[in-house]
Amino acid sequence: MHNLVTYTQQPIALRGGVGLTVAFEFNEAGLAGVHMSVCKLKGKGQNPPKASREHKLILDLLEGRAKLKSDAKFSKITIESPAHKVTWDIGIPLSEHQRKVYRKLISVKPGNTVSYAQLAREVGSAPRAIGGAMAHNPFPFLVPCHRVIKADGSIGGWSPMEGIDLKKALLAYEAEKR
Repeated sequence: MHNLVTYTQQPIALRGGVGLTVAFEFNEAGLAGVHMSVCKLKGKGQNPPKASREHKLILDLLEGRAKLKSDAKFSKITIESPAHKVTWDIGIPLSEHQRKVYRKLISVKPGNTVSYAQLAREVGSAPRAIGGAMAHNPFPFLVPCHRVIKADGSIGGWSPMEGIDLKKALLAYEAEKR
């Protein structure tokens, strides 16, 4: 399959002049990936006043105003906020383990965290297997792997290029907006 659309969002201001850019990748079957990157914002770092519907949904997710839901097989995901709703088919194959872990993880609300061990207990798995599912998460941010931490409360690893710094920034932003 080839990519049909990659839609890049305007940066979302986190803190300290840092912005988060989110790109959605689609193929013929549906949503194929989510990519994130960090950028430096100019000026006061305010969010653009004329944000797209998707941009507003991302802000609503980060700030706890929107809900992310999936069907039982994690073949569709829906983001619903008071003002917007979007449903996407999942356009790439996922293992049954990934589907189970991602379904559970989307119930962790912004500003909250779950440990690898706790998530493993809840889905009948092992912490290392949870780490593997997080490392291969094609939808970071939508499936909020940044909310998974070590049992001792420390941050742990994270796979996007910006790694730990982006994870810390997302957790701090969500906690502040909670």
